[in-house]
Amino acid sequence: EDTTVSAIWYTITPPADTMVTVSSCGSCFDTVLSIYSSSCDTLSCVEFNDDTSGSCESACGFEFLSSSVSFCASGDEYKILLRGYNGATGDYQLNIETGSPCISPENDWCAAAVEIPTQLPQSISFSTEFASGGTDSCNGVVEAGHSVWFKVQGTGTTMIAHTCDPATTYGTAIAVFSGACGTLQCVASNRVNQFSCAQFGLSHVEWCSTSGEEYFVYVSGVDEFSTGSGIISFEEGPVDCEVGAEGVCTKPHVIEFVLDFYQYA
Repeated sequence: EDTTVSAIWYTITPPADTMVTVSSCGSCFDTVLSIYSSSCDTLSCVEFNDDTSGSCESACGFEFLSSSVSFCASGDEYKILLRGYNGATGDYQLNIETGSPCISPENDWCAAAVEIPTQLPQSISFSTEFASGGTDSCNGVVEAGHSVWFKVQGTGTTMIAHTCDPATTYGTAIAVFSGACGTLQCVASNRVNQFSCAQFGLSHVEWCSTSGEEYFVYVSGVDEFSTGSGIISFEEGPVDCEVGAEGVCTKPHVIEFVLDFYQYA
């Protein structure tokens, strides 16, 4: 439909477990797309996109200003909000497509965490495209978006988990926990490590481990909308540790290095 608008709402009810893509490709102004679940009084944002980075075709020459979102439908009603960026108006085209069934990854939840072999280093591929979110938080890194889980045994040394492999396609966050699912205790976390990974936007976290203790690790995006695929690696560090009651290293070896500070906002 081509109409001059500043904002307009639609509702759709796609089949459950179906991938749905909504885009404004073909529109002639800067658009923003939001997908919501629940009722109008209690809207909950499912997906959001401003610019598609040139993935749309448009007769108007504004490919990079169109919007596109994809989500896995639950069978419930969804609301689509199409609006102009900063109040922009113009002729728009709304496209809705349903694709193949979307299946959550096997390690979508803590209780189904993929076990990493004890012989390190180990690298394993992952995808968060159809993963769910949760509420577990560790030092400011919140499992609000799409995440997958792993578990690894402590070695008694410093341990490293990172997504620095070039195959990782999006900005990631990593959090490490001790304890058991349901009563997890934050150990360490990182979101967008600028200095440890050659590629900006990836994550690298280190922690002091207790030999034989099980650690749960999740990988998520930098925000609740980010999804992608990549490789997470687990490595054994060079430092022997004694871990106290509060999870603090009490007898680390000294490593000399230059410390840079970077704050991601």
